[in-house]
Amino acid sequence: MPINFDEINSAEGAGPAAKSGRFLATIEAAIMKQGKDTNKPMYLAVTYNLMTMDGKKAGKFWDNITEPTSDIPKFKLKRFIEACEIKGLTNFELKDLAKIVPGKTIGIDLIPDRNDPAKTVIDVFSGMIYYSPEDLKGTPSTETPEEDLLDFEKQCINGSDALDAPAKPNEY
Repeated sequence: MPINFDEINSAEGAGPAAKSGRFLATIEAAIMKQGKDTNKPMYLAVTYNLMTMDGKKAGKFWDNITEPTSDIPKFKLKRFIEACEIKGLTNFELKDLAKIVPGKTIGIDLIPDRNDPAKTVIDVFSGMIYYSPEDLKGTPSTETPEEDLLDFEKQCINGSDALDAPAKPNEY
């Protein structure tokens, strides 16, 4: 089927806007992956289902937790373990976390990336990064107001390219 490049969505409609603020994040999956540089250790790739603090679906988020070699990754890993309410770890490997964190719900702080504002990243500088359910009790909603976020799901369902939209003559 030929593609008409004039009808391809612009970058503005290509996906959800970057989110910022604190979100509830349920860990859907946590798997070990090897980066392109095979001399570096494997990392923990975490997939989250996000919800606003008032319970509205807010999409998915992906994060990587690496072997801690400096202060920031060490603090990030420590906060992740504390937020997941994992007790008694003294000597472990990241692959051990991959077995026990799926299904846990924590809070996470997100911000747009400094270098690519369309991309969302974990905010490691302004708060505690990750929050346990106990940490979140009484926390007011801090995420970007919903009207400021691109509602990608509605765009897909209601867009002219939706599966139930009538085909234009000579389009296919």
